[in-house]
Amino acid sequence: MNRLYLLTLLLCSAAQATTLVELRPAGPVSGAYRWQCAATGFADDGSIVGACIERYYRAGSGRGGGYLPPVVLGTWLTTWDRSGNPTLSANPAAWPGCQGTQSVVMVNGQPMYFISADSMGDELVENNCASWLATP
Repeated sequence: MNRLYLLTLLLCSAAQATTLVELRPAGPVSGAYRWQCAATGFADDGSIVGACIERYYRAGSGRGGGYLPPVVLGTWLTTWDRSGNPTLSANPAAWPGCQGTQSVVMVNGQPMYFISADSMGDELVENNCASWLATP
């Protein structure tokens, strides 16, 4: 009887995987002009808030050309809907950086940095400087 209960418990918990929605950058992520975005929390209306930074990667990096650091073109306040679609504002913002609160949580068996949670149990997490909405 205990084995049947344990098997049922394992099957039920396995069926409840967390859904991850990527919070997409507001611009391209490759090429000379690259965007990177980081969520910082939830707004009162349930949307997600954060910032996006645009950098210009100059030629000359690599062999023989020496290293030329990227030029920051700007950082702007950004919101996302719960489908991961960004809306960029014209308001400048400070870059919050990556790694959220630097606390690690497990999402579907993978370690991610915790950013924030809302009252419904949804979480914002980050992995490799990409932000995600995690919904149980």
